[in-house]
Amino acid sequence: MATEGNGWTPPQARLMEVLGDGEPHPRDELVACLEDEMSEWRNVAPHLTYLRKKLRPEQDVICQVVNRAFMYRLIALVKRKN
Repeated sequence: MATEGNGWTPPQARLMEVLGDGEPHPRDELVACLEDEMSEWRNVAPHLTYLRKKLRPEQDVICQVVNRAFMYRLIALVKRKN
């Protein structure tokens, strides 16, 4: 699988472009950015799983409910000091 210079696959790079603003985004918007992939809602899940693995432990993509809709948001994780 080809990767771009920053280590992202092309679909991951497109997802990061959308999620990079830190705002909540509906799943439909994430599906739309995967235009060369099979555009079904369930195809976003594996991309998000691998993206989360690359982002942790500094960042993560969370799913939250906004106005009764599931939205995805890129967040920064804070390390706890013991």
